[in-house]
Amino acid sequence: MQSELILLRILHILPGAIWVGTAVFLAVILEPALRKAGPDVARGIGPHLVDRVFALAVSSALITILMGLALVQRTPGRDFGQLFSNDWGWLMGVGLISSVIALVLGVTSNRALKQIVAISKSLLPGPPGTEEAEKIAQLQKRSRILGRAVALLVLLAVALMASARLA
Repeated sequence: MQSELILLRILHILPGAIWVGTAVFLAVILEPALRKAGPDVARGIGPHLVDRVFALAVSSALITILMGLALVQRTPGRDFGQLFSNDWGWLMGVGLISSVIALVLGVTSNRALKQIVAISKSLLPGPPGTEEAEKIAQLQKRSRILGRAVALLVLLAVALMASARLA
């Protein structure tokens, strides 16, 4: 049982670290840098990043959440009935909800990014017209807000779940 718990924790924490690192990197470093570099740079690099980063983030998120659920089920003295019923349960429950919301917002943000890539590809080699530029700006804003929300939510989930270990 002990080796199973160790394996489950590793399979929860490592993908979680990748997910959190990816979310924070995108929101705090990459998105602002691409915005500052301008549309030509973003148009050149964006299509190469969107699918790869999304696949990494979503697969890490799913593994993290599934292994977290397995940990709740397998940890001696803990179970789903404790969620929202004691200190540990509140911390874990809110952390779980934060994680699931972050996953949904991340998928939504990716849809906006894919729309930007599609619009940009349809306009090559020229610059966007007024209508396309407005649509791209709207999608970029949505993706930026969602990306920041994802980063905050996964950081919150980590803080809550790390605290729950002591509750």
